[in-house]
Amino acid sequence: MTDQFEDLWIRVTRPPTAHLNARPHPSASYIWMGLDEAGRRHLLVELQQRRDEEHLLSTHGLNVSVAELAVGEREPASWLDVACLDTSLNEMFLVVVRDIVDELITAADDRVKAVRRALRTWQWFWANRRSPLSRDEIIGLLAELWFLDRWLPLPGGIDHWTGPDGDRHDFVHRLISVEVKGTQVHHDGPARHRISRLDQMEDPESGQLYLFSLQVIPDRLASNSLANVRERVAMKLDQDAAGLAMFNQRLAQAGWNPMHEDEYRDGWRVVGEELYVVGETFPRVVRSSFSEGIPPGVDEVTWTLDLAACGAYRVAAHPDRAAELLMVFDR
Repeated sequence: MTDQFEDLWIRVTRPPTAHLNARPHPSASYIWMGLDEAGRRHLLVELQQRRDEEHLLSTHGLNVSVAELAVGEREPASWLDVACLDTSLNEMFLVVVRDIVDELITAADDRVKAVRRALRTWQWFWANRRSPLSRDEIIGLLAELWFLDRWLPLPGGIDHWTGPDGDRHDFVHRLISVEVKGTQVHHDGPARHRISRLDQMEDPESGQLYLFSLQVIPDRLASNSLANVRERVAMKLDQDAAGLAMFNQRLAQAGWNPMHEDEYRDGWRVVGEELYVVGETFPRVVRSSFSEGIPPGVDEVTWTLDLAACGAYRVAAHPDRAAELLMVFDR
């Protein structure tokens, strides 16, 4: 089935010269779908009053501006022009346009403000990774968001989410660092975590290291999904513009893209959420495990942690039991 917006653009004739051809969107007379001489797609929004020409947003392949245009048979007026300048991003532009139109139709205020709100999230995800996250990446990101949603104080905790930024550990404070791991377990099997880098379980520069483990089983009836947990965190940050912006930036760095949100709605049943203190005797492989250094020619060391051997180091199996400990992450 052809997408409604896609169908409108297909029916727009490509103009031969520097001009815009456009068709009205059926949901509102002030929304038009345009095409320029290069075949680039435009979403055109007629403004309630005249405004000076200005650029509102310019990023890779996406440009938003106010311009004086004569659209269709109408007299020249001020229009908001949201243009996709890279035709390879047309599929993502469709998703952006849906969000903008939904916001415009439901908003009761200025149309420029409505478009700005719709684009506030997309400024981080536009032209971001276009392929969906792998199953392992979904579980890993789910674990980090679960820790944010259930275990850390918000909005303060968002300032300390550093994993997507390339830091050694996923959550960092001068007193506490937390490495977060997620794993899919089988009903009759142990919980194991694959550790892909030697420095992931290294002691932090300062403070104490903890390991947070999230154990999940696929369950179509479960209410927990990557998309739902992301929505819960975003709702908690809704009144904190800076925190929400940082959250979206970190999501983009982690490979999340709203374009694939429907693919992240598979349910996961959480069968374990545990916090462990990582001390000197904790079972781990780090650089100091090699008394003579890492053998020459060895580029990577990957190992598996069996949580069955970590019971003595578990400090909490419910967020309430760690609330006082983790309060340091509040602002």
